[in-house]
Amino acid sequence: MLTVLLHSGVGELAAVVVTCYYGGTKLGTGGLVKAYGGTVQQALVAMPRAERVDSVNVIVRVASGAIGALQQLFPEFDAELLAPCFEVEAPFSVRVPRVGLVTMKRAIQNVNRGSAVVQAEETA
Repeated sequence: MLTVLLHSGVGELAAVVVTCYYGGTKLGTGGLVKAYGGTVQQALVAMPRAERVDSVNVIVRVASGAIGALQQLFPEFDAELLAPCFEVEAPFSVRVPRVGLVTMKRAIQNVNRGSAVVQAEETA
């Protein structure tokens, strides 16, 4: 079972439990290995999968005139707009993949000529 899991390419898997109601020895060790391994393979095929992206929440404050330019940057960095705000000092709450945070900060500062405030929120 462990060999099937290790070679499956699936990460962050907690456990696999296979229950055998017939514990007979008639299958032999090879038959048991095949039965358990096959059950794990079937479970892996049926299992829903999703890619986990380490993200960080960011507050971005820009002048109201820069809102359009800021919103055009978000798709480029796979940033998810959590809470838009359209005030004079517009604070946007955004979730962005951690790997692109530094590059996004730089791009926001370039678009806003250094006047934007970008602050990452610490998460537990």
